[in-house]
Amino acid sequence: MRLKFSEGWLDYDLNLYRDIARPIDLKIDELFDVIETDFSTADILDYPLTVEHLLGVGLAAAQVYLVAAIGERGAPRQTALSIGPRHPSGAAVVQLINHGANFWKHADEWDYEVPDGRRDVILRAFSDLGITEDHYTLIELVKRITGATQPRLTELSPFLEEWRNALDEAFPEAAGASDRDSE
Repeated sequence: MRLKFSEGWLDYDLNLYRDIARPIDLKIDELFDVIETDFSTADILDYPLTVEHLLGVGLAAAQVYLVAAIGERGAPRQTALSIGPRHPSGAAVVQLINHGANFWKHADEWDYEVPDGRRDVILRAFSDLGITEDHYTLIELVKRITGATQPRLTELSPFLEEWRNALDEAFPEAAGASDRDSE
């Protein structure tokens, strides 16, 4: 939910995302301190995988924000995910965030022996960024979106805010829902 005041917007859903992202970032910072100073211990304790899962939780929270904003505007999902800020590769940043959330939620269930268009779209988008699935995919994704040397979910907030403004411009009238789905 978003409310307009004379001073600007109160975006409840974006604030909720930030409230989720901040403590995750603190934990990632803590884990990265060990990863960068004593990788063998961090590797034994599976800290890089822990960071991947923490990022997955954060990306899923960002995806919830996207779904809420799209729903409020009644915008066609695919159109809404294609607007707003762009990564230097040309991809819409929110589409990359959405792909990251779906990757985290579904990668363990993918059967690579069976054709899967949705999986292939996600992996192709990552490949276009130079990310291979055998690497720490979400760590690389967030770093490449934000340009940071360490993944930080809070650094996605300005992209989400810019996207929301673009969504409002593209769909000024809140209409009924059209092609939304839950993923």
